[in-house]
Amino acid sequence: MNLLFSYGTLQQDEVQRSTFGRLLHGRPDALVGYAQAWLEIEDAQVVATSGKTHHPIVRRTGQPADRVAGTVFEVSDAELAHADAYEVAAYQRVRADLASGAQAWVYVDARAHNQPGTTHDTAPMNPTDIQTASPWRLAVRAETMNPSAIREILKVTERPGILNFAGGLPSPETFPVEAMRAACDAVLGGAAARPSLQYASSEGLPELRQWVADEMAKQGARVSPDQVLITTGSQQGLDLIAKVLLDAEAPLWVETPTYLGALQAFTPMQPRIESVASDDEGVQPEALRAQLAAAKVPPRFMYLLPNFQNPTGRTMPEARRETVLAVCREFGLPIVEDNPYGELWFDQAPPAPLLARWPEGVIYLGSFSKILAPGLRLGYVIAPPALYPKLLQAKQAADLHTPGFNQRVVAEVIQDGFLDRHVPTIRARYHAQRDAMQAALARELGPTGAKWTEPKGGMFVWVRLPEGLNAQQLLPAAVDAGMAFVPGAPFYARDPDTRTLRLSFVTSTPEQIDRGMAALGSVVRQALSR
Repeated sequence: MNLLFSYGTLQQDEVQRSTFGRLLHGRPDALVGYAQAWLEIEDAQVVATSGKTHHPIVRRTGQPADRVAGTVFEVSDAELAHADAYEVAAYQRVRADLASGAQAWVYVDARAHNQPGTTHDTAPMNPTDIQTASPWRLAVRAETMNPSAIREILKVTERPGILNFAGGLPSPETFPVEAMRAACDAVLGGAAARPSLQYASSEGLPELRQWVADEMAKQGARVSPDQVLITTGSQQGLDLIAKVLLDAEAPLWVETPTYLGALQAFTPMQPRIESVASDDEGVQPEALRAQLAAAKVPPRFMYLLPNFQNPTGRTMPEARRETVLAVCREFGLPIVEDNPYGELWFDQAPPAPLLARWPEGVIYLGSFSKILAPGLRLGYVIAPPALYPKLLQAKQAADLHTPGFNQRVVAEVIQDGFLDRHVPTIRARYHAQRDAMQAALARELGPTGAKWTEPKGGMFVWVRLPEGLNAQQLLPAAVDAGMAFVPGAPFYARDPDTRTLRLSFVTSTPEQIDRGMAALGSVVRQALSR
């Protein structure tokens, strides 16, 4: 066996599973005489595996006081070869001394190691090398922050000819450009011109808050405009909730799988995120009950997307909503209900929101991104009166207020029932694209034994590949074949299903969907034939 010291991503469970096929057992140690810097990773597969665009890298300083903390593992010769394959060319494996007195293999900066005139790994770092000798020290919470695996994959799709099914972007063809132009002219050409360019209230534009309250009333949720906080996208709402409700090691429960952006918003607060068993209808009530009964510390809240969930596309039906809510009420478990896709239904509107059923126990998030334009960055949070002041304070500390101009433009656009005319056109478009993808998947993946969801609205299809395949490992071959998807693993808080992947159908034409699914089918069949 070999000793392998890691100070970076090889310490991550998901990286170990992908690289070695198992979790390694290690012990804390430190690398002596080295300093750490950061390296931008351009290899799409490595980024997808680690979830990070920047990996730590070390260079020898020759100073005994310089130490880099990490973990030392025992690995076989074959596993050491797998680690070599995982590391990009900027790293070179060398033997180095550890604080414990042991010697271990470690990956160091190959650029410094291979400089002319140097031998082995003895070349000291140049103290003037500011990239390596950074004076900045990150907060512990910053170490837990990761880039979006989706956005890193999207960089790959910039290559010419790649059919992109990886993004969670609404179709730009649905953006009401002319209505926006007219609204901008109206705002800037009237009495609101100068107020729209001035600082604004942190709560948000009163007319917009009233509109949100009126719309929620149509869905059976009676809320006051004073409970509505306008945010800079619903993503900011998640961030504010995390700051107000989460502490380090505080339990937080999510569906299996769940929205990656929510995990990114919650993680910096260093909570203990746990998954609750879920099926095609969402969280399983009995699993939730059993988990709550066994919990030593009750979770701060449970995060749910009941409508056309990202990433699976599933919808929680009426009966499931009632049973899940009954369990939450019984145990006093609050709910954060995220609903960015609720208006994008195809044949029938989804059931009434959880907010309408338990107003004091639910925080609700909504967005204008999917029904107007994401570039406006306009969302909202509806909170119980007792919680609202703290969310408002967090909002004030974050950005004072959401841009007033954007708020006034949206208020101008949506008056006189514009959305009642506009949103049905989005539904019809997405419905046709959903049907095209379902037909293409049936043709290309059906014979392979793969399974997938048939969403009743929203933007996503969730695919589970045949046994023995790993979506993350298939991604490079798919890109080479001319299409891109998102591997499912980043959407799991724990124990990812590596056979899963997410496809978005709303930014592609039926012809592009046909070609993309044909490429995916070819990649899957080739993998199965090996």
